[in-house]
Amino acid sequence: MNPKLNGRNMRKAFDSQVYQVMIVANKFQTGFDQPKLVAMYVDKKLKGVECIQTLSRLNRTCNEKGKDTTFVLDFINNPRDVLDEFKVYYQTAELMDVSDPNIIYTLMESITDAGIFYWEEVERFVEAFYNKKTNQAQSINICKPAIDRFKQKYGEAAHSIEETQGNLKHITRDSDQINTQRYEIQLSKVKERKDRLDI
Repeated sequence: MNPKLNGRNMRKAFDSQVYQVMIVANKFQTGFDQPKLVAMYVDKKLKGVECIQTLSRLNRTCNEKGKDTTFVLDFINNPRDVLDEFKVYYQTAELMDVSDPNIIYTLMESITDAGIFYWEEVERFVEAFYNKKTNQAQSINICKPAIDRFKQKYGEAAHSIEETQGNLKHITRDSDQINTQRYEIQLSKVKERKDRLDI
C-alpha cells in the first residue's frame, strides 16, 4: 500500500522528511506513538475501543516538532456517533469545531486553480477505481502525472521563496530601499503561490 518504502521499517520511514503520508488498514491503530502525526483521513467505520484507539493516535500537539494542531477528515463516521463512543470512556468528551463538509470543494478549487490535475485524469482514475481488475500499480500510475506536477510546482515555489529571501537579505544589507520594497512585494507573491499548494 505504501510504494517506495524499499524494505524500510514503516515507523522509521514515516519519521523522515521524505515519507510524510502513510496509508494503513488496521496497522498502527494502537501503540503507534509518532509526535509528528498531524492529520488523519478516515474511510472506514469506527466503533467501540477501535474508534478511541484509532483517533487517539492524534492525541497531542508537539511544539518542538512544529505541530500546534491536529486534524481528522472522516468520510464515513457521523461526528455524533464518534462523540458517543468517546463518552463511554471519557465523561467530559465534547464535540467542537466540526468542519464544514463543503471544505472539500474549496480544496478541489484550490488544486484545480493550481493546475495540479486534468479532469480526464480524474475520469480515468474513477473508471479504474470501480474496475475490479485494476491493480494498485495501475491506480498509482494514473495519479503519477498529477503527483509529478505538484512536486514540480511546489519545488519551484519553495526555490523562488529561498532565492527571493536571499536577494532581499543582500539588498537590505546594502540599504537599497527601492529594491528592498520590490523584493518584499515579490516575496509576498511567491509565498502566496506556495501557500496555494499547501493543501
